[in-house]
Amino acid sequence: MSEAVHNYKAGKFDTYSGKQVSILQPKYEDIAIEDISMGLANVCRFGGQIGRHYSVAIHSLLVMELAPASLCKPAIIHDASEAYLGDVIKPLKHILGEKYAELETLWMRVICEKYGVDYYALNAIKKYDMQALEMEHRYIRLRERESKEMLFMGSFLERFQGKSVVWTAGIYKEHFKKVIIQPVGGW
Repeated sequence: MSEAVHNYKAGKFDTYSGKQVSILQPKYEDIAIEDISMGLANVCRFGGQIGRHYSVAIHSLLVMELAPASLCKPAIIHDASEAYLGDVIKPLKHILGEKYAELETLWMRVICEKYGVDYYALNAIKKYDMQALEMEHRYIRLRERESKEMLFMGSFLERFQGKSVVWTAGIYKEHFKKVIIQPVGGW
């Protein structure tokens, strides 16, 4: 039996790679690209309230595509904490308030440190993250298809159509490793 499953009140959980981590005290050695890629590929955007699975991994790849090349590292990693914390919809984030924001910051700082990404560079990604959100909303929720932006979105999403979560995790991991190169201390 996994101690984390039975010790959830202590804030511990098991990751995909088999690590047992504390949600309140993430450590450098707790972070693994395998957990990030699989976690983000499994987490559905929009609280899962859409007609098909659209993962945070795909969203992160879209943000990376929208951002300039100089911001590829923070773009691909900008939602990495969600691999561990889940994708919390905006109304719930607002209700949870500072405690959730503190956890997200804590995890992102550790992840950024591990992969050599300037934590403050994440601020430069917000513009592209919001652009991706608008595009996703228009394409997935409102089913817009006509504008140049929506044609781009359709072409982008076509790459992932009918693919498994494992395949998506692999694509995210492949792009991550190309952009990040190697974390401090090796893979």
